[in-house]
Amino acid sequence: PTPTPRPTPTRTPDNTKRNAFSTLEAEDFSDLGSSTIEIIGTSGGGSGIGYIENGDYVVYNNVDFGNGATSFKALVASGADTTTNIQLRAGSPTGTLLGTLAIKSTGGWNTYMEQSCNVNNITGVNDLYLVFTGPVNIDSFTFTSGGGNNTPEPTHNPSSLGDLNGDGSIDSTDLSLLKRHILNKNKLTGTNLANADVNSDNSVDSTDLTLVKRYILRKISTFPGQSQTSKPTEKPTPTPNVTSKPTVNPNAKLVALTFDDGPDNRLTGRVLDKLDKYGVKATFMMVGQRINDSTAATVKRVIDSGHEIGNHSWGYSGMGYMSTQDIKKSISDTNAAILKYSGTTPKFFRPPNLETSSNLFNAVDLTFVGGLTANDWIQSTTAEQRAAAILNGVRDGTIILLHDVQPEPHPTPEALDIIIPALKNQGYEFVTLSELFQLKGVQLNPSDNRMYNSVP
Repeated sequence: PTPTPRPTPTRTPDNTKRNAFSTLEAEDFSDLGSSTIEIIGTSGGGSGIGYIENGDYVVYNNVDFGNGATSFKALVASGADTTTNIQLRAGSPTGTLLGTLAIKSTGGWNTYMEQSCNVNNITGVNDLYLVFTGPVNIDSFTFTSGGGNNTPEPTHNPSSLGDLNGDGSIDSTDLSLLKRHILNKNKLTGTNLANADVNSDNSVDSTDLTLVKRYILRKISTFPGQSQTSKPTEKPTPTPNVTSKPTVNPNAKLVALTFDDGPDNRLTGRVLDKLDKYGVKATFMMVGQRINDSTAATVKRVIDSGHEIGNHSWGYSGMGYMSTQDIKKSISDTNAAILKYSGTTPKFFRPPNLETSSNLFNAVDLTFVGGLTANDWIQSTTAEQRAAAILNGVRDGTIILLHDVQPEPHPTPEALDIIIPALKNQGYEFVTLSELFQLKGVQLNPSDNRMYNSVP
């Protein structure tokens, strides 16, 4: 069904010139005309815009088309029964029509595909308006030129990492190929698959997607998997200096929301609704015996929304004094259930009741995580009390431990209405556990026999 309306996000108009031939993130708009459009999570860990209705528009100020653009490409998703048109206009919602992209259903609101259309040969700097005739979700878009030399040179002269089609540049095409690989739509092979593992952790996943997107946006200048000898050479450009800290806001502090004891269709759904509302990512530490056909849709929603899944044991029995054989069975059975229903293999383990032992550390080949708690397993604690416990203890790198599933009343979703805006106002950015370790430069080492409550 068409997504239901959500609160309107706000943006401060900017005067920074945008390169029409680079990847433009849909959520980085300058202004909008809508009461429903919201920033949403997209498949593979990115962000975009959704909850779009007929007559809505978004504005991107100061888009530089150089000597001319001739086509438009967008990464979009639609589950609508009818075609939605995106009109590309210059200067105003009723300004010069540059072209129209007609979008038919892609098979679902989290199934993203690249679609394109021709545009009039627009040149110079213009305010770009995207005007909609119906619902669609948009991740990113870019323009191309048919004139050969009109397209600005790539921001970087990259090495092979991140270049997934062998054309010598890292751009929206590579980002699209990586997303389709992660979504099992079109699998990469051979050299292209090796180049997709930009953090060299022997896994191609949402962390690689995040790093490629930030590379394209010039938030980072190298990938973790690159040696110093293969570091890309920067081309002189009028854009701001590249910062080595890979966050949307270079001054942001990082925090990882985690939720225990799911999945449950209703209770986990309440938490997912809040995360969607604020456009933040989290990690769900799932109990293996809860992952089955009855909760398959919820597990899929977790992954489709860009969240991560971790292992929280098979049956939530104390594991500190289990036999090695029983421990390994609990972990492997849970890993198998997660893989079957999500297509992902967990990297993290949270022991029931945070109970550990040397035998448990030695038997589990995953990174152990604890976290800052809020006593949200105690039914009498209010949303305000739960939020206060987190806000009073959080710092840069904190892992926050909450529960999506507990006996009701369980006001943790309401506590998120306090926690998330407050931390955003304090300069925090929300990331998954994998992203937290990656962005803090901490290698995953299951043999280190420690449990992380924060990183580093």
